[in-house]
Amino acid sequence: MIQKFEFKELDMKGAYEITPFYATDERGGFIKDYNIDAFKQNGIDHELKEVFYTISKKGVIRAMHFQLV
Repeated sequence: MIQKFEFKELDMKGAYEITPFYATDERGGFIKDYNIDAFKQNGIDHELKEVFYTISKKGVIRAMHFQLV
C-alpha cells in the first residue's frame, strides 16, 4: 500500500494537518515525513532545521508547539 502526502489546511491561519508519505508491503513499511517539493507544492515554503520524535508510554498526552525565529 502507498499513501502519498496529504495536506489539510486548518481553521488557524498557516496551520496544516499533514499525513506523511508511507508505503507498506509484506516485508514492513517506510515513512517519509518531509519532502521539500511536496511541501512547496502545497504552499509551505520554509527551511526545515530540525525534526524530533518522542516516544510516550500508554496514557500519556503530549501537546505540540512550534517556534518562529
